[in-house]
Amino acid sequence: MKQTHDSDSKSQREVEVELVARLGKFLGVSLRPMSISLDGCHIQLDGHYEDEKRCVAAEAFSRIGTLRSGQRRKIMTDIFKLVFLDYMSDKEVEKYLVFADEKSATFLQGKSWAAKALNAFDIKIYIASLPDASVKRLLDARDRQIRGMTQSPSGN
Repeated sequence: MKQTHDSDSKSQREVEVELVARLGKFLGVSLRPMSISLDGCHIQLDGHYEDEKRCVAAEAFSRIGTLRSGQRRKIMTDIFKLVFLDYMSDKEVEKYLVFADEKSATFLQGKSWAAKALNAFDIKIYIASLPDASVKRLLDARDRQIRGMTQSPSGN
């Protein structure tokens, strides 16, 4: 039986699907993962919906608690992806960042330049309410990943 590596993010990826589904239910649309070709390049979205009147794009982030700098950079990359999609689209795109908890989104709120950028580009934050079992999976994954980062390469 294959053992899961401590740094594996499978639980987080699975919960991101749940986060996107909760946003879709809130908006009354069915959001699906999608790869979109734009001007010769591809972007992968965690959630996308489009009909003749509406286009919704979402990126999900399933970490809980205060974020490390690399995690904040990943979110900033997702923001830039949403801005690019909107810029290249024929119609206005409703842009969302979906988070598993309020604390992980705090760096995008208040008076920070990132918060001002979200407002300028009309990107909305949605905090999904997760069931306790999903929150536990995320916390267990986070603890496992922290353990994996603190162990030396020799396993000591």
